[in-house]
Amino acid sequence: AIQLVGEHGYAEALPILRKALSSPRRDTVLDIVAIGSVGLIGDSSDISRLSHFMKCDSRRALAAEVAIRRINERSGVK
Repeated sequence: AIQLVGEHGYAEALPILRKALSSPRRDTVLDIVAIGSVGLIGDSSDISRLSHFMKCDSRRALAAEVAIRRINERSGVK
């Protein structure tokens, strides 16, 4: 469901995704899917939250890198 939120552009879900990514409880799969969805529908205000995951394991770091790149591309940042 989280992946579909991003793929279908349901920006209304951003607060829930942001909360999930800010939670102290960690679940690798949930993090990766939420990171990807934030990359699809998030904005530049999400970059600092996503940058945190660049210091995590390689799966989260790669997801965060791609998500940040997508946000930047939509914002016109190279």
